[in-house]
Amino acid sequence: MKASEYKTYIPKKFVTASSRNYNLSKYDLNLISKEPIFKNWIPAEKINNVRNYLIESGFKKPDLAFDEGEILGLTKSLSYPWEFHIRIFENGDLISHVEINRKYFQHLGNIRVFTAYEAYNYYKPVVKDFYLKYVKNDEDIIKVNENKNITLPVPTGLTPWKPVIAAGIIAAFGGTLYYLLGKNKK
Repeated sequence: MKASEYKTYIPKKFVTASSRNYNLSKYDLNLISKEPIFKNWIPAEKINNVRNYLIESGFKKPDLAFDEGEILGLTKSLSYPWEFHIRIFENGDLISHVEINRKYFQHLGNIRVFTAYEAYNYYKPVVKDFYLKYVKNDEDIIKVNENKNITLPVPTGLTPWKPVIAAGIIAAFGGTLYYLLGKNKK
């Protein structure tokens, strides 16, 4: 299977509800793979509807995920090797990112991008209005003047973790069996 790069875009120049203009610096843009700069918001009374709709649309609860205080975390596989992760918090805040699928060891690395628009594309049939906040001051963005294209490169050397773990278990079992059989011969 051929891996693909992942392309998205985020606001670069925007205006918040306090009429303050922002122009993200190079430093801010570099943070987008480490922490969220933007978050979506959904009305609290719509959280269950959004959850149900996302699950009906192919999202699932991940087997393992770091708890960041969310009341709901869901993932969906995208084109190889990417995975989309949504976290919804009790106050309606929603943070999302794209990263290497959790099937691979590299999922634990830093190849990811926190997104601004993608999550809404998945839940807009349930929540008609689009809410985007600037995380730095938790303020609504009321106008985007310019977006910045972001590309996650095609990853190389992806290592599936399940076969490695299975081989380790088999080797441990085989070693234990060899030891026990050898011990019984004495």
